Amino acid sequence: MGRVLHRALQHRLLPPQRRIQRFLDDAVGTQAAVLRRLLAEAADTTWGRRFRFGELAREPDVVRAFQACVPLGDYATFRDDIQRMRQGEPDVLCRGRVRGFATSAGTTSQAKSIPAPQALLRANLRHGAAALVSYLAETGQLACLGGMPLALTGCVQRDPERPEIRAGEISGLGAEYWARRGLLRKWVLRRKSLPTSFLFEDDWDRKLDGIVEYTMDRDVRLVCMVPSWGLQLFDRLIDRYNRKHGTRGTTIGDIWPNLALVIAGGVPLGVYREMLQERIGSAKVAFVEVYGASEAPIAFQASQADSAMVLNLNNGVFFEFLRHEEFGTEHPRRLGIADVETGVDYVPVVSTCGGLWAYCLGDVVRFTETFPHKIMVVGRTAEILDSYGEFVLGSQAREALGAACARTEARVLEFHLAPRPALNGRPHAHQWLIEFDAPPLSGDDFVRKLDAALQQRNPMYACCRREKGLGLPEVVPVDKGVFYDCLQRNQGKIGAQTKVPCMSDNRRLADRVLEINPSNS
Repeated sequence: MGRVLHRALQHRLLPPQRRIQRFLDDAVGTQAAVLRRLLAEAADTTWGRRFRFGELAREPDVVRAFQACVPLGDYATFRDDIQRMRQGEPDVLCRGRVRGFATSAGTTSQAKSIPAPQALLRANLRHGAAALVSYLAETGQLACLGGMPLALTGCVQRDPERPEIRAGEISGLGAEYWARRGLLRKWVLRRKSLPTSFLFEDDWDRKLDGIVEYTMDRDVRLVCMVPSWGLQLFDRLIDRYNRKHGTRGTTIGDIWPNLALVIAGGVPLGVYREMLQERIGSAKVAFVEVYGASEAPIAFQASQADSAMVLNLNNGVFFEFLRHEEFGTEHPRRLGIADVETGVDYVPVVSTCGGLWAYCLGDVVRFTETFPHKIMVVGRTAEILDSYGEFVLGSQAREALGAACARTEARVLEFHLAPRPALNGRPHAHQWLIEFDAPPLSGDDFVRKLDAALQQRNPMYACCRREKGLGLPEVVPVDKGVFYDCLQRNQGKIGAQTKVPCMSDNRRLADRVLEINPSNS
């Protein structure tokens, strides 16, 4: 087995290593080359003719020419053209007809349908390969390549009006493309991977239960998943395995003793890592974090010694960045990879092989290094709470919550922060709905620590607490599973990429959660 895997590494994994090394050696030049290639390939599309992509691709300073000609956009900018593509019109945003569309759950915004042509699906597969190759090259640990790989991907559905169209979460579309291309037959099926029928199961509970039954007695070595859903999968797996076998195992290590690697994406790994390690029960299992969106693959963790992720600059995506404080202004500065600085919050802007051009993502990132370019995700542009003049960002809320947990021995699965108006003599305040994995030893101490940590990180919040009548925050424990139950009732279904919004300036989600939370009845 060892010699076979080494030959496979030499033959199959050297191209991803070369692709990575190219942008590590020359980030600016690589990004300019990526942009030229994207523009040239899309020159004969509707957008290419509208913005003279063919001419831009030949400009000496292609980045500056592109920024001067192509305006920033968001989903509304592309909505009508995407609808034309879904009706079968070719050569609109990218070449050819697009038969795959990545749909979002719409937890923090309106639901979206993002074109996912084969070029984008290939880029996503290369992105995953880059993360795996970096891990293997650094550690030399090949155990994860044996046994069974398990990818907890989203669902895919056929469009009833156009059967050739696939729609679903980007992870599911990628897995379905992988299967259609025969790659499963060549590698994964030899290790008894999940049947492709799981991709088309749109009831998430049935899908999780089916995965548990299929995998509990198999040699799973590698798991790819969203951390929040991984916890649910692990809890179900431990419970079902014990009931089936009459055992009292408490960890995933009791069930999958050879599990070697967890690749996590979809939400930041940091707050979930300790809980996942506790469920797994083995310090030998490694974690690799990846960062991608429905719109584009973005970054991956390249070293076990550093949790920050390397920006993937040679994979069909051209990046620009807006300073967070300029986002939403009339003329924000569009910064290239040569212009970014460490310690500054940016909103990524992407132009992709999937046909999006100068598209503003909803995430907020911060560079920890610039050679190589490493980032961490700190929040989303929609995560702002400013009901009382406090202007609290999602990143500040997460950091304050993490500090309170560290000082009170608590662990949090999910949370949602909303304003609580003044009522019955109580001052207006923040209400934190929190699903604890382990509650704090003292609820009152937790509230005080949370309040102090947020004041330390946000002077405007501290001013509101001191001078504007903002009361001490209220923490309401939420029973496990209630957040996702609420989202499922609201959306009709949930999936691998469903996320709990961390904050809102209205109480729609908070009030629905309180209505169905058993502890409040």
